[in-house]
Formats: sequence, C-alpha cells, structure tokens
Amino acid sequence: MDAATHHHTDEQLDKLLSKLLANSTPDGTCVIWLGAADPNGYGRIRWNGKAELVHRMAWLVKTGSLPAFNVLHSCANPPCWNGNHLFLGTQLDNVTDMHKKGRARKAFGEEASKAVLTIVQIQEIRVFLEKGYKYTEIGAKYGVCGESIRNIKTGRSWSHVR
Repeated sequence: MDAATHHHTDEQLDKLLSKLLANSTPDGTCVIWLGAADPNGYGRIRWNGKAELVHRMAWLVKTGSLPAFNVLHSCANPPCWNGNHLFLGTQLDNVTDMHKKGRARKAFGEEASKAVLTIVQIQEIRVFLEKGYKYTEIGAKYGVCGESIRNIKTGRSWSHVR
C-alpha cells in the first residue's frame, strides 16, 4: 500500500487530543470525537491547513503515515477515533461494509435529491400512458423528457408507485 508520510507536531497532536473524549460508549470501546463534524457525523479537524477526517488523523497518529486507501470503522460509529477500530480498505470495501452494517440508505422517489416528479404526478402519468399518449407529449406536460416517461412505463423508475 502506497502511503504518504505526514509529520505532525506535538502542538497538532495536543490539538487533536484536546478534542477527544475518553469516555466510552455503552459497549466500553469507542472513543468519541467532540469537535467539528461533517453531516454524516465524521469528525473534522484542520491539519496542516487542510480539513481532514479525524479518524484518518487517528490512523496517522497510530501508524505514522496517512494511507492512499480509505480508513474504515469496524464499529460503524462515525465519531469514533479509536485506532483499534480502524482498518484500511478500498472505496468498494467501504461501500460493501456500509451496506453490511445497515448504514446505507438509497433515497428514491420524491426523496431522491434530483426528483422532479411527485407520486401524484406519477399516478397521473400512468393514466395518460394507459390512454395511449406519446412519451414526449406527457413529458412536455410535466417538464421531463420522453425518456423519463418511458422509464416510468417500463418500471425502470418509480416502480414502487402503483
């Protein structure tokens, strides 16, 4: 594994350690980050002028190097920085681990960030499809392309709506 060596000063280490809480979670093993965090709960810290994930910096402190690979949590607890809970993996390993631990949630339908249509509109579109309207005609009415309407008809999208 190719790893870039990043040197840290005692002052940086003190800053990192000052934001750590040595109290344990109920299972008595996780060490929780109390500083800034991203929206997913992963700790963030400024390190050499750059925002870094705390668990990656904990890996740096533990091993002396920062890997090109992802640093993953065996505990599935984003604010945990316990070096004994960290291991290296690829992005595929990270995604697989996330699904295995039940942390993945794929938004679909109206909850998807790029959704243009609503459930009510999908139900209306299905009526137009049953009446034989062309994909492009329906798409124009709802501000989407004919391909989107075809995907609704074939079940490639919005298959959860009946």
